[in-house]
Parts: sequence; structure tokens; C-alpha cells
Amino acid sequence: AGGGAGGLHAAELARMLNIGEVLIPRSAGGLCAFGMAVTPVRHDYVRLAHSYSNGDGVADRINGVFDELVAEGRAHLESDGFALDEIHFSRHLEGRYPGQVHNLTVPLPDGDIDDKFLRQLESEFHAEHNKRFTYAMRDQPVECLHWRLTTTGSRPAPQGRLDRQSDGSLKPSGRRTAYMASINSEVTTSIYQGDDLAEGDRIAGPAIVEFATTTVVINPDDVLVVQVDGS
Repeated sequence: AGGGAGGLHAAELARMLNIGEVLIPRSAGGLCAFGMAVTPVRHDYVRLAHSYSNGDGVADRINGVFDELVAEGRAHLESDGFALDEIHFSRHLEGRYPGQVHNLTVPLPDGDIDDKFLRQLESEFHAEHNKRFTYAMRDQPVECLHWRLTTTGSRPAPQGRLDRQSDGSLKPSGRRTAYMASINSEVTTSIYQGDDLAEGDRIAGPAIVEFATTTVVINPDDVLVVQVDGS
């Protein structure tokens, strides 16, 4: 369940779909912002270097192109704060058969760019073209247009953990009448504060847990269990 209102409705929607368990992240109210903060950083680069895969000096020329792109991408991610072992690269070619009016983008093989690399590139281009368009012109070279590099900086997301375990002493902060959708009725409901929860706490419904950014409704016959990361 994501979003500030997810905890209000997720269990009831799951019940309608015959799903027996719902996970509500502790950061549900800011889940998109949290995801944006920990997602890998990506920069894309492209160079136009028109050539044919069977042309003279193509390997040297393309090596020069990617040397420039890798240096630019590495510098960019280092300025973003990533260490060398956190930076990853992937290479693609946007090309076509000579005379075609549409292009096809394919991933490039790993390894040094040399004649063997170019033959492998041709083979993989033919295979992808056949997969996409049901034919391949294997007697034709590949007309190479754009050489693309994707640089990604990534590090493990922070693993939040609650600093205490349940000792069975959790008590509601109050009670009030609340509507419970699963029984279509108003009932006296225990109210808990999210910041009071500890790992292993169990709360049987009907109950409501209030966080700063979300509210979790526990319908009658449902049980909330707190995990080590607070979800």
C-alpha cells in the first residue's frame, strides 16, 4: 500500500480480490519521494558517428567515441557523489540496414571493440531485426548511426530497523466510534499511535493506527503485525 490513503483501503481491496496479506511500508505516505531518493541515478549520452559495420577503421573510430562517452559519464556520476565501484555502463547502437528509413536500437556486446566485436554486433542486429520484424538481411552490413551510452550510479538502499522489540505492553492511546467497511457498521475502535509500535507488536481489529503521513485501518477479524523494518 502506498500513499497517505493506502492504509485506509488496502486491506479491504485485498479482501475483495481474495488476497490474504497486505504490506504497508512505514514510509507509505511518502513512498514515491523515498523511492526517488534511493533509485539509481542515470545519465544517457549519444554521439552521431555514421559508419558501416564492414567499413575500414570503424573499430578505432567507435572506440574513440565510447572513450569520450565513458569519460563524460564517469565524471558526471562522480560529481553526483558516486564512487567508481558504484558506476555501471551499458552501450547501445541505433542502426539500420542500408536504405532503410527506420532505425533499430540494440544492446552492444561486452568486450573490446574490434573486428570480432563488429561481427558479433552484426549477428545480434540480424537476430533482433528478425525477432522484431520477422526477417533479416544477413548479407547486408549494419549502417550505424547513433552510439549510445547509459551510465548508472547505484548504491544499496538504506535498511531501516526499529530500535526496539515488543514487550507486550502496547496500549491504545484512546477509543472512538469509527466506520468499518468490512462489516458496514460503526463500532467502538481502539486508536494507536504509529510511533509507539515496536517490532513484533500485534494489533487485532477493529483498530486504527495513526502515523504522521498515513492512517492504517484494521478491520474486525484482521490482524496487524509489525515487522523489523517498521512495515
